[in-house]
Amino acid sequence: MTGRKKESVRREPAVTRQMPESYYILGMLLLADGKRADARKAYEAFLAQVSDGVWAQRARDTLATLN
Repeated sequence: MTGRKKESVRREPAVTRQMPESYYILGMLLLADGKRADARKAYEAFLAQVSDGVWAQRARDTLATLN
């Protein structure tokens, strides 16, 4: 995903409210880019909307590695 696409995901609150998984995906992309602090924020935003399920557990597991 290009930088422009990542930025559009961050700036589109309607998208992230309707599709909270976009925060999870953004977190993965940011982490792959080495932007750990930004990835943490994205995963935390995801967990603020989705607290149960496999993806929530994966987000929590990833956050634990970012400490």
